[in-house]
Order: sequence, then C-alpha cells, then structure tokens
Amino acid sequence: MIDTREDVQALLRQVDLFARLHDDRVAWLADQAEILHLEPGEVFIRAGEQPEHCYVLAHGALDWFSVDGGVETTTGHMEAVNYAGMTTTLAGDPYQVSARAAGAATLLRFSEATLLELVRAEPEVLREIVRQFRPVLARVEARTRQREKLAALGSLSAGLAHEINNPAAAAGRAAAELARSIDVLRGGAKRLAEMSPEQLAALGQLACRSTHTVAGGDPLDAADREATLTDWLEARGVPEPWELAGELAGAGLDERWAEEIERAVGGERLASVIPWAAAGATTGGLVEELTESLRRVSELVGAIKDYSYADQAAEQELDVHDGLESTVTILAHKLKKGGVSVARDYDRTLPRIVANGGELNQVWTNLIDNAIGAAGPGGKLTLATAREANRIRVTVGDDGPGIPPEIRDRIFDPFFTTKPVGEGTGLGLDVVWRIVTGHGGEVRVVSEPGDTRFEVLLPAP
Repeated sequence: MIDTREDVQALLRQVDLFARLHDDRVAWLADQAEILHLEPGEVFIRAGEQPEHCYVLAHGALDWFSVDGGVETTTGHMEAVNYAGMTTTLAGDPYQVSARAAGAATLLRFSEATLLELVRAEPEVLREIVRQFRPVLARVEARTRQREKLAALGSLSAGLAHEINNPAAAAGRAAAELARSIDVLRGGAKRLAEMSPEQLAALGQLACRSTHTVAGGDPLDAADREATLTDWLEARGVPEPWELAGELAGAGLDERWAEEIERAVGGERLASVIPWAAAGATTGGLVEELTESLRRVSELVGAIKDYSYADQAAEQELDVHDGLESTVTILAHKLKKGGVSVARDYDRTLPRIVANGGELNQVWTNLIDNAIGAAGPGGKLTLATAREANRIRVTVGDDGPGIPPEIRDRIFDPFFTTKPVGEGTGLGLDVVWRIVTGHGGEVRVVSEPGDTRFEVLLPAP
C-alpha cells in the first residue's frame, strides 16, 4: 500500500527513470503525485484523446489495446513497477492505443506541467525516456504496419470479390439459359424432320434472320413488341406466350416475323416451331454474353496477377503505366461506389524502369485510394506520367478540397492521420515515402482547393 509521502518516494526510487535523481528532486516529484486506484478492466487511457497526464504503475498490471474496424487487438502488457504515457505527453500527440487495468491496479498520476518541468531540470530523464521508448515504438510501428497491410488486403479482396462476382454471376445465368435453349433446339429436331424441303428452307431463312438481329434500341419499343407478340401467340394457343414474347422481343423480332413463321410452317406446327425459333434467336446473344462475362473475369484475374507480381523476382523491368492500370482495376469497386471518374494523361514513350513492382503498386494503391476518398462523390481522379530530366514523374491528383497548409508538412509522418480513430493508422503516406525513397526517388505534394497532386519521381535510364 502507498500511504505516506515516504512510500511514494520509495516507489519512485524503484523506477529506472528516476533512480539517479537527487533526493530533493524525488521528494518534489512525490509531492506532485496523485494516487489512483483502478478496478479490473477500468480504462484510463483512450486512443485518440489528447494526453494531459503521465503515470507510474505502482501495483498491478496494465493491458494496452487498439480497436480497428470494431476488432480489438492487444498490443502490449505492463507489470508494476513501470511508467506509461511519458513519450506521448511530451510529444503532445493523441494516444495511438488505449490502456486498462488487467486487475486491481494502483497508479501515480502526474500532470503534463510536472513532466515538462522535470525534463527541463533533468535532461537525463528525457534521454532515458527516448532510449526506453525506441524499441517499443519500433514494435508498435511494425505491428501497426502489418495490421494495415492486412486491412488493406481485406478491403481489396472484398472489392475484388464483388467485381468478379458480377461477371461470374452473369456467366452462370447465360450458361443456364444457353443450356435450356439447346435443349429446346434438340427437342425441335423431330418436328423439323416432318417438314417439307420448302418449309425447311423458308424456316432456315427466318432463323438466320433472327440470329443476326441486333437486340437493343428503345426499351419502350421493345415493350410494345413484347405486348403485341404476347397477344398474338396467346391467340394461337402457343404455350407460355409471355415468356416466348419476351425472348423474341429482346432479340429484336416482332409480330411480322412471327406471321412469316406461321405462313412458312402452317398453324398446326406453330406451337412447337415458335419455341424452337425463339431458342435459336437468343442463342447467339447468350453466347456473346457468356464470352464477355468470362473475358471480364479473365481480365480481373490478370490484373490481380499483374498487381501482385506473382512468381516474379523481387525487382523487375516494368512499365509504370501497367502498375497504375492494374491498381485502377483493383480499386474499380471504390471508383464505382463513389462515382469518381478517371482522367489519364500518359506519356507512353517513357522508358521501362527496374524496380520492385509489388512495392510500387503499394504506392499507387495508397495514393489512388486517398485521392478517391478526397475527391468525394462525383469527383475526378487524375493520373499522369511525364519525363522530368533523368526521372519519370507519376502524378496522382484529385479535385477535392485540398490539404490544409498547417498540416501539409506532417502528412508523411508515421501515425499522423486526419481520419477518425479506427478508420486510419496514419501509415499510408509513410509507406509511400519509404518505398519511393528506397527506390532512390522523391515524393512532392502540390495542393490547393480543387487541385491536389502527389508527384512521384523515380530514376529512369
């Protein structure tokens, strides 16, 4: 228990940070201490809050944790006797993680003013805080970077799943309809065998016309054709006239075509021939739809492979435009959701460069994702490339509100973010800066309302 001023002084002597302080300084510090008793699970530091105090853990233990997307992750554990919150209080930045008592705990709380006065009077205390915190910061930063990568991967995966699902579902529907049409065509073979050569010739010409008819046009005209065909087919006792009429009208066919079929084969065969003709009329369109859907799936899979540089060496000879375009494809779901348009101004004569394609795609992903968010609904994303002396310049811009001048110098700092707690770690632009400078390049920012541009300059042959 901590009952007296002497108890507080004795406890402070157990903390490495204060072990070498003069007795008078320890006594002064003890006078500034406020004793806190925490219940198990009680939170006393919350991520996002501005620090006003620092602490010495006298008894018990603390758990450090973060919450990202509603998922809580334990980031550290501390046993007595130790100190907490010193570095954050000195820096004046909001807490990056939260802390709570792992069980019943006792803390000594000191004000920000007390800590500032202590480090001014005792520089060795400040040096010791920095020395002790450096490896902790490295571990937290590494863990946060990994979590951000996983979160980004999860977001991209979800978007890609949505993008691939659409053409895959369309392909599935087209394949099912195509199988049904083929069954109808097979079933009509017997009826065709009963027709005269003249009837078969006339029917063949009409079927050929139907398979070369281009569907589309005014939806109201198609609806009128469908309604007229439905009445015509129903009057002649053709089964499921509404369904057949929809297929025929969708293929661009009308009542006159149906009347030609009737004249060619006779009314007694109409009920069996019309379904066969409708199946033939839609088969070509279904094949085109299936082909286009599978092409889109293949395109997306190819973009994923290009984006990840799967099965390739750490460095490749690459065209920066390929990376930009595969990234746009990967982020297409965000562009569609926000209604953001893309304007391109590429210099296709630029030389290929030797770089780590996977890392550069991280750069494009962070910059383009930020630009989409900054542009807002209905905004515009701009991608441009050009030669600048012996370097390639890649520009990612948006027409959003811009970056306020007062924070422009801090946007590349680790953990700095303007997003609400839980929506960003502040490492995206830090990753951009590290990767680009690691390639011997440079990142520049030009920003004003309606025109924000991140310019990445990379060495070129």
